[in-house]
Amino acid sequence: MFGPIGKEVFGVAYWLLMTLIVGSAIVGLSTAINAISLHGACTAIFVACMAVAIYPFASLRTLGGVKWIGWVGLISILSAILTVTIATGVGGRPSLAPQEGPWDKAVVIWGTPTL
Repeated sequence: MFGPIGKEVFGVAYWLLMTLIVGSAIVGLSTAINAISLHGACTAIFVACMAVAIYPFASLRTLGGVKWIGWVGLISILSAILTVTIATGVGGRPSLAPQEGPWDKAVVIWGTPTL
């Protein structure tokens, strides 16, 4: 599209998009590891670990090599949704709620907001 100049512009835009996507993944994963671990390591160490872990997946050149990662992601997302849903459903009363008698959770599906 748009000749040789358009090819270069779209190439740079695609490179920038991929760089930002991988950077977002690395920062997100390193923040998650930093949040769930009790280790006092610097976040930069976790960024380096995630960069090393992501490198083999980033070097796949065809969608045929990536399609199994989509299934892993789908199963992960569904298991996370089920875990949160089940944990919310079986959870007891909050500590600030009355511990005996009926308890109104005050869940509102359709509110009546005003401007």
